[in-house]
Amino acid sequence: IWDVDTDALRLIAPYGVGGKFSPDGEWLAYLTFGQAKLDENANPIDTPLVGKSIYMQLMNVSSQQVTLSLPAIARPDYDDVNFDKHQFLQALFSSDSRYLAFLTPGEIQLDDNYWPVSVITETAQAQINVLDLQEKRLPWSAPGSEKSGLSWSPNGRFLAYQDSSDNWQLFDLFRQRVIPVTLYNGAAVSSPDWSYDGEYLSFMSYQEAGWITYIFDMALQAE
Repeated sequence: IWDVDTDALRLIAPYGVGGKFSPDGEWLAYLTFGQAKLDENANPIDTPLVGKSIYMQLMNVSSQQVTLSLPAIARPDYDDVNFDKHQFLQALFSSDSRYLAFLTPGEIQLDDNYWPVSVITETAQAQINVLDLQEKRLPWSAPGSEKSGLSWSPNGRFLAYQDSSDNWQLFDLFRQRVIPVTLYNGAAVSSPDWSYDGEYLSFMSYQEAGWITYIFDMALQAE
């Protein structure tokens, strides 16, 4: 972390890459190439990692404790064709910092308190997961696509994502239901963009006549 006031750098995540802070600055989600070792206080240890598997670490910034470490799916830098070393975290915090949506290469296993403890990678099926950081539980998970886009509404109620067929869906957190956006050829739809108040969601779709913009009225979807 760079402390702007003192112009000083402080290492908090050895070998961590592709980090994202929650909007309130309380959480840091980042990638490691291999499972990072932790000490007895769940703080990362500065030691070389073993293996090439990609993990997502979730750290409480103030305590520097890692509360979650799971195999994850990252997005490669497609311009990095020679080395394939640049990866980007496939995860996104909601605007109120309460929820974290992220991708795993399999179904998540939970403990008795519904907190993630491992991933069943043998299924080879990408999963979209939503973690409730306030209640400390995983309230929802569903099959997804490895290249799935993730987009939270500004009010944190809806998550737009691509399912296992690349079709776009909306997950309504309040009502715990999924609302279809595209029913087929979802890969041809891209660039989800929310209005500042979250009342409208637009998508771009390529048709024979060219690019067409579709706008969804979220007031109708919330009924």
